[in-house]
Amino acid sequence: MFFLRGALFANLAALFATQGHYDQAKPFIQHALTVLPNNVQATITAVYIDLMVGRSQDAVARLKQCTRVSFVPGRLEVRAS
Repeated sequence: MFFLRGALFANLAALFATQGHYDQAKPFIQHALTVLPNNVQATITAVYIDLMVGRSQDAVARLKQCTRVSFVPGRLEVRAS
């Protein structure tokens, strides 16, 4: 049940973000990451939102915190689950 809720929040955040409504997307992605802290899709959506609102340091920090994303300066690798 928690996974479905997290996935719904992540999808809503992605929808708002792709439409350019970053302020509306932020609460949804925060809820998604609370429920699914290591979900790659939610993390990448959060990184996208951070980058689009000019918070590049937050985006890098978020990538470093996700255990399923390997961050090497100049390179990004995502491991399959």
